[in-house]
Amino acid sequence: MNVKQKIKNQIRTFLERHRIYIMQNGDENFITYHFRPKKTDNVYLNYSSPEIKNVGIVIQGPLRLPNDFTFETAKLYRRFYPNCEIILSTWENEDEQYTNKFLDLGVHVIRSKILPENLRKFTSVNQQRETSLAGIKMAKDLGCEYVAKTRTDQRFYSTSAISLLLKMIDLFPLKNDIKSAQKRIIACSVGTFRNIPYNISDLFLFGTI
Repeated sequence: MNVKQKIKNQIRTFLERHRIYIMQNGDENFITYHFRPKKTDNVYLNYSSPEIKNVGIVIQGPLRLPNDFTFETAKLYRRFYPNCEIILSTWENEDEQYTNKFLDLGVHVIRSKILPENLRKFTSVNQQRETSLAGIKMAKDLGCEYVAKTRTDQRFYSTSAISLLLKMIDLFPLKNDIKSAQKRIIACSVGTFRNIPYNISDLFLFGTI
């Protein structure tokens, strides 16, 4: 059994376990999956967005070491957005020698102090806030006007994502005269719950500093 067939069987088992059945005949929708390269060197795409210069990309959270996931993510963003400021905002207990690898990519690294135990509760919201703000403040100090707040356990593969987000902000201006905000914040729908007051997903956020 080859690797692709093995993955197909694993996907089918997962879907059936969760009572998501693939209809062989007469169904109205297709279920698809997509293979994505683990390593930046295996992303066969030469296009980049050098014209974008006023945006910071903050990669926030604890490092994901298996497959060098966070490192390869930073490497990918550096390749796609050569003139953007890439910022890794993580914790002081991360291996300093390993985080120095990011510096070699031209990625800025900020290591925040770990919060006291009484503040590290409620699904790590306080910790997320700490590293997110630290990364955003660094982006501001570096002269960025906009920032994309991402996470160390996630990655986007699009070379046009940032330019699209910049256009979306201009296409959908604020409706009211809100003095505390310059423009809208763009968020990911995954993890955002409509019926929880003030809830917005932290998976991906984009807006002005």
